[in-house]
Amino acid sequence: MGSDLSFPDYIGARKCKEIVGEERFDQEKFNAIKGRSGKITKQQMLDLVLADTLEFNPAGSRNEDIRTQWENTTKAWRKVPKLTMPIVEKFRNSASLLDQAPAENLNSCVFEENEVAGNFVLVCVPKTLVGVDRRRPVQIFFHGGGFVMGRPQHFRRTCAKLAVLSKSVIVCPTVGNAPEDKADTWLRNAYAAFKWVNNEADQLNVDVSRIVVRGENHGAFIALKVAAQAIKKNEHEFIKFIWLDVPALLHDFLPKWRDPDKEIDEMHQISSKLNLQTFSLLFTDIEKQEEFNWDEHKNDADIFPAFMEEELLKKIPPILLTTGEFDHVGRRACEQFAERLKGIEGKLLGCYIQPGVGHNLYGADQSLRDKAEKIFYTIFM
Repeated sequence: MGSDLSFPDYIGARKCKEIVGEERFDQEKFNAIKGRSGKITKQQMLDLVLADTLEFNPAGSRNEDIRTQWENTTKAWRKVPKLTMPIVEKFRNSASLLDQAPAENLNSCVFEENEVAGNFVLVCVPKTLVGVDRRRPVQIFFHGGGFVMGRPQHFRRTCAKLAVLSKSVIVCPTVGNAPEDKADTWLRNAYAAFKWVNNEADQLNVDVSRIVVRGENHGAFIALKVAAQAIKKNEHEFIKFIWLDVPALLHDFLPKWRDPDKEIDEMHQISSKLNLQTFSLLFTDIEKQEEFNWDEHKNDADIFPAFMEEELLKKIPPILLTTGEFDHVGRRACEQFAERLKGIEGKLLGCYIQPGVGHNLYGADQSLRDKAEKIFYTIFM
């Protein structure tokens, strides 16, 4: 296991109640699975914790402590009628704000800088794994940035947090930014990083049978593309599981793309047009974005990798989906993709929807998100 959520081999009702919380403890469910000793096993406890974590109880409204940030963000979006390069550059000038993780984990990690296929790659190792003899678990982390901004250098704190939470080596590669770098370039760069981790396993001292491919926001798009490419090259067995966080990977914004004001959902009324504009820049020039006809591409797996053909999906490594109740980018995509994955045994690890929070907007509930992540790493890694 990657993280350190440990239980004794056998657990009684009192301890179980302490772990899951008295208000969520189900005595009837516990009685149904307990053994003759009146206790349940560690694995049964992990199963209960996972089921409890994945259970979605909607808050119905945004948490109060993220409301102002959401309102300020939407006001800014409303002022962008369409993307131009000056606006893209303004976004890029604020790329340092993408890294919302605390700085406290930086001192617990060692950073290494590498180059793969001419691109910068950041490697982050928790100090607890420095110098160990055994092969270390590894994650390839594809960061987000709305398709147009962000580099590994902007995500040092996030990499450190993931490394400490999961007790694994984090490899964060440069993939590209639209509109300069198109989708084929992204895939070429991303797959080169995946191959580099495999080829340099001895140097990195990592266990290539335990590679986690994790993507956040637009990074989830490329993470799923890498997995599909690995299947085509018969190299997908190296991937233990895929983690798609607040992901941009389906036609979540398409239903009313010509007239987003007709969307029922406020989040999509405000953000659909801008999100699709940034997405289109992977496939067309910025001057031609308004000519891009989404109706012609709404089921295109090259653009929306969650529409990959059934034969590929049957071979896909297990997938974990994580989002928020008010995630304007990923919630509907997660729910739609989860429904498709449920049809193939063993492909959906879980779809976690955190109540009351938005797209990387957690406020005081960040601690609940961190707890869920620790549980997922413990069980799946």
